Amino acid sequence: INSDGDTQNGWHGYDYIVNYSAESENVTNIVKCGADADGALTTDEAGKISYRVEDNKMMLAVPMQYFGGDYEKIYFEFKWADADEGVEFKTLEDFYTYGDAAPLGRLNWIYQNYIPE
Repeated sequence: INSDGDTQNGWHGYDYIVNYSAESENVTNIVKCGADADGALTTDEAGKISYRVEDNKMMLAVPMQYFGGDYEKIYFEFKWADADEGVEFKTLEDFYTYGDAAPLGRLNWIYQNYIPE
């Protein structure tokens, strides 16, 4: 999730990863993203959230504090990614080599609850 619209911080612009490592069938984590000197992903746990999987659907409850806490104007970009455990990501292209991601390439989905002026 790119929560601040800045593509120059975090890891390739992404500030958080949700469900980086599940703790149980109902609790997972959200981690803050960064990059080391080689560009590899670094993480620091930011909190725990609840989730549920039902058939082929996953539902997450992510508190607004990670997106600035302002309910009036919510804007964030996100990508859905899945990969084998233990893969060390250095580039976004690694998701296509070691896993899967959508949308493709550098594209992101956008969630926005307001119409820009």
